[in-house]
Amino acid sequence: MQSTLPLIQLMQQPGARAWFTVRGDCDPTQPYSGFNVCHYTGDAPEHIAECRQALADGLGIRPDRLIIPRQTHSTNVLTITSLPVEAESLEAVDALVTNVPGIAIGVNTADCVPVVLIDPINKVIGVAHAGWRGAVNGIVRATVEAMTSLGSSASDIQAAMGPSICVECFEVGEEVATFFNDSCVKREPGRKPHVSLHSHIASELMQCGLPPMNITPFDHALCTRHNSDRYWSARALGISSGRVFTFVKLDE
Repeated sequence: MQSTLPLIQLMQQPGARAWFTVRGDCDPTQPYSGFNVCHYTGDAPEHIAECRQALADGLGIRPDRLIIPRQTHSTNVLTITSLPVEAESLEAVDALVTNVPGIAIGVNTADCVPVVLIDPINKVIGVAHAGWRGAVNGIVRATVEAMTSLGSSASDIQAAMGPSICVECFEVGEEVATFFNDSCVKREPGRKPHVSLHSHIASELMQCGLPPMNITPFDHALCTRHNSDRYWSARALGISSGRVFTFVKLDE
């Protein structure tokens, strides 16, 4: 891995590792200043291509082995068992699962929660984009189910959540808060509700069969809204901005 790449390791398991990108050198007031590989939020195509090439070079793979979907807050999961991956199959997809080594599968986020799943025993990996809509509609469960269809066991899956908005920053209306269990909602007099997407996701993972010890607690230092100079945040910069890319790769 090239040391100059703005990458942070999120999780390491035998035979697989996950990372996320940070903005790197940037003007924090500019919505596309920094490292960005997301192709559908308005950044210049040449900047995206440059960042993708740098990331591929750092990983020692070709750019076409960076598998990046066009997300739409759906519960659609694409399972990849062979190459190449056709561009059309990546439209309206919010989670990826594979048992193919040597490819990097990832999602782009800017406050939503990227969820990385690694089964080091059966060599199956997954990654999901969980905004509040995807979270309540079951994107995490759908991703775990796709992994088990490839031979994974929920009890063997290790999970971690990447940079995303913390409960203190995620203020919502009552119409959104009602979708979540009370244990995931923080209410104080005179304030709108605040929702912990991370608590909801952790609960869902446990309902899917992951042991609690297999779920790494969210690190609040990774809050995108609090640290928008380091991580992309739609609440801080607007939706027309770059994205954090969180990805996972099986070793070859």
